[in-house]
Amino acid sequence: MKIEQERLLELIRRSREKDLDAQEELVRTVQDRVYYHCKKMLKNKEDAEDTTQTVLMTMIASLDKLKEPAAFWAWVNGITANQCKHLLTAPHKEWQIPEDEEGNSMLESVENLDETLVPEKVLDNEETRRMILGLVDELPPEQRMSVLFYYYDEMSVKQIAEAMDTSEGTVKSRLNYARKSIKAGVEDYERKGVKLYGVSPLVLLVFFLRQEADGTLLDPATAAAVAGQVLSPAGSGAVSGGAAAG
Repeated sequence: MKIEQERLLELIRRSREKDLDAQEELVRTVQDRVYYHCKKMLKNKEDAEDTTQTVLMTMIASLDKLKEPAAFWAWVNGITANQCKHLLTAPHKEWQIPEDEEGNSMLESVENLDETLVPEKVLDNEETRRMILGLVDELPPEQRMSVLFYYYDEMSVKQIAEAMDTSEGTVKSRLNYARKSIKAGVEDYERKGVKLYGVSPLVLLVFFLRQEADGTLLDPATAAAVAGQVLSPAGSGAVSGGAAAG
């Protein structure tokens, strides 16, 4: 659910004043986006729903701690990352890749995505879609979260570092390693006959993440139940404001 920045700031202001109608609208505005991140990270519907509820409860309980309302989405992403992190306990080795002389040219950003420049036979190919999203799902958790924040949420490296409580160099390393893994996977698929017709896999990554997010929604009954739990007096007091990240 998209919302204009001015309207969002108004909802935050009124929610801080304990306006229940504003809090409910804010929860409904945020919940599908949070759910998509949780489901993408945790790969389990029930865990994603539970974690989404926890994130939303923490958000409402901690709104007074949000120093810059204009940075609301980055702040919520930080809470989401913090909650998912507790459930992702599988150890893995993360290689640190050095930067080049300019510090960030190893990262391949995707700006001004124009779907009209991508052949329809690529965008509409279900096999290509499964391939790209599958390569993301196979990344280690921290790399996967960094990719979501960078390519889907369009957060800066600095914002991601703050949300994930790590250094900018580590974020760059995670993004670079993830990019190389995705490209290697795509090359492997191409050797097996899957064709991208010269389209950068990262351009497709942005498109398919957005497409997947649009289709990853809480069902109406669950959304209503989550909102009810988050906004109920018992639910609101169940999460300490100190649990918020950032």
